[in-house]
Amino acid sequence: MTTLTNPPTFIERDRWICALLAAKLPHASARIAVAIAMHLNVKTGICNPGSQTLADASRVSKRSIYRHVELLERAGWIETERTAGILNQFYLLTSAKPMAPVAEQTSAKPMARVPVPNSAPTGDTALSPDQCHTVAPHKVRSAKRTAKSAYIRARPAREREHSEFDRWYSTFPLHKARAAASKAYWKAVDRGATPAELLNGAMRYAAERTGQDPKFTKHPATWLNGECWKDEPEPPARPRMSARDQSILDGLNLPLDGEEDER
Repeated sequence: MTTLTNPPTFIERDRWICALLAAKLPHASARIAVAIAMHLNVKTGICNPGSQTLADASRVSKRSIYRHVELLERAGWIETERTAGILNQFYLLTSAKPMAPVAEQTSAKPMARVPVPNSAPTGDTALSPDQCHTVAPHKVRSAKRTAKSAYIRARPAREREHSEFDRWYSTFPLHKARAAASKAYWKAVDRGATPAELLNGAMRYAAERTGQDPKFTKHPATWLNGECWKDEPEPPARPRMSARDQSILDGLNLPLDGEEDER
């Protein structure tokens, strides 16, 4: 079984981006792939941007992210490692041999393209240098500008994505199974719920559970999966009379309703 690894240097990552841009992929898929590559930490190999981060960086709707990621997987450009409760880990698939370096064009003659199948390397298949597309320098510069701006745009979205869940989780009255709660939270957002609706629902539920037995408080993931933020607010509980006040009232011997009329 082959262990998946990401490119260990920025140069190899940029070559992967150049080869991808030279392929005949939908524009939206290419933008998403570039956004994924720009979130690669070459030192640790971690590449796990969230779906909202990719949507903001590539300017593609969040619901379409999953479809384009699946397309990139089928084409052999990326591999996704999915783990419940945490962000997906992406791998940029490269060949066993290094890709051909980008050619520097000094003449105005059109560049010749090597005819290759419209697919990326898959599995352990090695890609020889003569099978790589030659990319024009202006496309390389444009790709780097696009990737840099995508990374800059995605940074506040990535921070906002984590802060929205953290704020909701701190508001919820029970802190159990944070990973499952995070997964259920973003599933609820994907189904159309807004962070404001979820936060207001958590605040309302926290107020309802004040002074109640925490044993009967729902877990965060259970509350989210049941769409409990849509529940109607419970009516306020009537204050219970203390035993002392009840004894005083009983000692007054006040007539019951209708008893006074009979007298």
